[in-house]
Parts: sequence; C-alpha cells; structure tokens
Amino acid sequence: MSQTHLFDWVKVEKITITYKNIRCYIDGTLQVLRGKSNEIIEPFVYNENVYIPVDSVANEIGYGTGWDDEKEALSIYKLEHYEEKREVTTMIPLIDASSIEKRVEVKFIQGPIYINHKQFSPQESSDILLIEDNIYVTLNIAGHAFKKDVIYSEDTFSVYFQEHPSINNQRLDTQKPVTYEKLEALLNNWADAYDFIKIDTIGKSTEGRALYSVVVNDEEDGPTEKEKLLLIGGIHSREDYSVTLLAKMLDEILFHYKRTGQWNDYDLKSLFSDVELHVVILANPDGLNIAHYGIEASNHYEYLKTLPDLGGDSRWWKANSKGVDLNRNFPDSNWSLRETTQPASEGYKGDYPGSEKETQAIIKYCEEHDFIMAISYHTSGNSIFWADKGTHDIFRGADEDLIDEFSTLTGYRKLRVSQDPSLYGSGFENWFREKYQRLSFVVELSPYPGLRYVQHPDECFDSLVWPRAKYSGLFFMSKVKALKNVMYDIYIDGKFVKTFYSKEDAESYALENPKSKIIYKNDVMK
Repeated sequence: MSQTHLFDWVKVEKITITYKNIRCYIDGTLQVLRGKSNEIIEPFVYNENVYIPVDSVANEIGYGTGWDDEKEALSIYKLEHYEEKREVTTMIPLIDASSIEKRVEVKFIQGPIYINHKQFSPQESSDILLIEDNIYVTLNIAGHAFKKDVIYSEDTFSVYFQEHPSINNQRLDTQKPVTYEKLEALLNNWADAYDFIKIDTIGKSTEGRALYSVVVNDEEDGPTEKEKLLLIGGIHSREDYSVTLLAKMLDEILFHYKRTGQWNDYDLKSLFSDVELHVVILANPDGLNIAHYGIEASNHYEYLKTLPDLGGDSRWWKANSKGVDLNRNFPDSNWSLRETTQPASEGYKGDYPGSEKETQAIIKYCEEHDFIMAISYHTSGNSIFWADKGTHDIFRGADEDLIDEFSTLTGYRKLRVSQDPSLYGSGFENWFREKYQRLSFVVELSPYPGLRYVQHPDECFDSLVWPRAKYSGLFFMSKVKALKNVMYDIYIDGKFVKTFYSKEDAESYALENPKSKIIYKNDVMK
C-alpha cells in the first residue's frame, strides 16, 4: 500500500478544532500518542465528535493503516505479527481542564473505509481528516476498526478503548456500579447458594443502613482455629471501583471454591483450610447513596445542602452523610495533627476521634477478631500506601518484603514511606498498624484520573481494575499464614494486645507488663 493518490481528490478547508487535553487509555494503560514525525499528538473535538489519531492508536494495539490505491480508501487491518508493548508506569500530572480552540488546515477525505479488507459503512459521516500527515477518525469508526468498546468521559477528558465485556462468563455485571440495593440482593443470592459463608451486620450507618461483613470459612472437617484476613472497601463513597472489586472478587472466589476449588493458580481449598476471610464490601453506605443518587436522597438533605461540595457534583462525594471523611476519623495518636477543614463533601476528620457510627462499627469488628492483616481498597493511583514513619520500623522489613512481591506481581507502584502525620494520620490502615502493630495496606485500584475529585467511568472497571486486582485478595490470604512465622503476639488476660517482630522486642515488652503472655506460632512462650 502507498499514499500516492491520497491528495489527488480531497477537499481542503480551514476549520476550528477544540483541544481539551483528551488522553487515551488502551486496555487500562495510558498511552502517549505520537504522530508520523514522532511528535506527541492528542485527540480533539470537531463538529461535536471526538476525533482520534488512528495511526497512533493502531500502532499501540497491533494494527496497521494505509491508503489502498486500488480501492481509493483508508484501510485498517490487523497485523499478523505483533509484539505486545510493555507498560511503562509513570506519574500522571494534573491536567489543564481548559479548552483551546485552534484554526487548522484540514484535508477531508470522503472515500470508503476498509476494516480487515471489508468495507465499513458507519451510521455517521465517514469523513477522514488529514492534518499534517496524521489521519484522524471518529471514535465510532475506531471502535469498529479495533473491535473494542470505546468510551469518552467528559469528567476525566479521556478516551477509553477496552475489550468487549464477557457477558456469558460474568456472574456479576461490572458495567454498572454496585449500589447498596444491588449489594443487598447479591448478599441474599450468596446466602442461598453457599453454605460455607456467614453474613453478619457489624453495625449501622448514620442513616440506619446495615454495614455487612461476609465471612468465608468452610468447616467441613469440624471447627478449627484459623488465621484471619480483613478486606474493606467503600470507605470513600465516590470510589465505586473498590466496592465493585470486592463484590466481583468475592463472587468469583465463592463460585470457583464451590465448583472446582481452584481459581487460576490459587488452590482455594488449601487457602481456606488455613485462613478465614472477612470482607466488608461497603463501609460507607450513606455516602455511596449520595454519590449514586445525590444529596437529595439523604435523610440529612437540609443539613448537607449547607455544606461545601468541593467536587461541585454529588457524584464525587467522599464523606459520610454528616460530612465526615471516615478515613480521617480513626482514633490513632495523630488525629489531633490531621489537617482538616469543616464538615464538607470530603476532608473533615470529625468532631472527635472515632466519632462516626461507621468508624465505630469497624473498630469494634477489629476488636472482636484477631486479624493478622487488613487491606483497605481505594481507587486512584495504581499504587500502594504500605508504611508510615510512625510504625514502619516495628515490622523489621516484613511489610516491605510483602509489598515488593505484590508490586512485582500486579504492577501497582510502591509509594514511599509516608512521612507527615498531618496528612496520613487517622486513616484506617494507619490506625490498625499503630494499634495492633500488624500489617495494613491501601491498594489504589485505578490510574489517577488527572483531575481532582472525579473518578473514571464505572463501565471502565473491566479494563482499568479487574486484570490487575482480581487475585489481590487471594495473594494476601496466601501471605497470612507465613506472617505467623515472624510474629510474636502479646496477650494480657486472654485478650490480644499487639504484635512484635522479634523475640527480643516481645520479651522486653513482657518484662514491663507482668501479666503478658507471648504467643509464637500459636504456642505460649511465657
């Protein structure tokens, strides 16, 4: 193929196009699109359509483009030999949300389009735009050409190319968010289908909604004492992906456990013989209700409408229905240092530590169960918050070893040890580490959107979150039993107090507390 006749019959015109700093995600990865001369180029808006540089996108996913002289048409075709490119993890800066209009000279090519040698007849105009030797087509045409779903989000100024979701193999529809009502229906379905789970109400929200826990513990060989892992989602109400992930992940675990006992490389029967899994899918149901239906749907509407909505849209609400950010409300020693404002859609730490019913329910649940480790899922950054300077040294490297392995397996970026307690204090994971001296991490599930407050579209979960995170709970389960080999647990009057990661540290604490018992590998040392 060549472009010999490409300019023989095109219409040349000057038009106004609009650049909005539109970015392009392909199968969950942010791509830097480059033109014919290796310059960075980006999609633009013209005549209410988003146009993408088709050569650049094709180059990223194993397609070729060219001009067919014989048919006088643009041809887009799958390459027979293509080596998939490796993802390069980079920080995503805040983007400028302002629009820039630009007058450009455009060549309008009105010939047909061939996709894998078959003529494509789009519903819309099939105009092809040629600007400085770079060919642009509409999203509809590109989606058909590359056999992908294409979503454009005005909220994140991003175009998402992703695989068509597999409906037949999908027990939970992840194209729509998991609302509180949908979660309750899902819990009822699980209760009917699986006799090895227990569903409890661990507390009530401010507006009276139940906070549910799901406990997976097959006791077919009789009751046994197992190590416990806690997974929590939905502390921040706008972060739908965390709720959807835990619901979907648990749905898959339960299905495969009952069906074959195996999911991918994980032997579920073996894991659950040693570990009891606890999952609080939604820790902030009132806030999620606001994010889905607006503050008008809250029992506290008259109060909430007086609060600052920092995101400017109820969809980006982060706090609970009293304007308290639950992940700043846990009663660790840094609560007084935590930066705060006033009750608002996000950022307010509460009137006092542990003031909120949702926080109190989670604290009580942790007190009632001897969790070896706790994971809190959030949704922005493809990264892991794993340590803070107040507790990092306690773990003697056990935290870093585990997270290094997790980061390598998943591609989530390992962040630096948090240094400023006015920024990290009173988060759930920080409180858990300080109180129990046991490991707790935050997994940020998706790329940073590049704009404050907003989130990626719910229907992009399958490309942005699922491939990377679907086995994360099983990974942490696999590490729980191994952790016992480096843990010296302190009990006083039969109640767990805290853990040390060296025999010397445990014995030093026990000397100062005569009633202490040190338990190592489930055996009493003292």
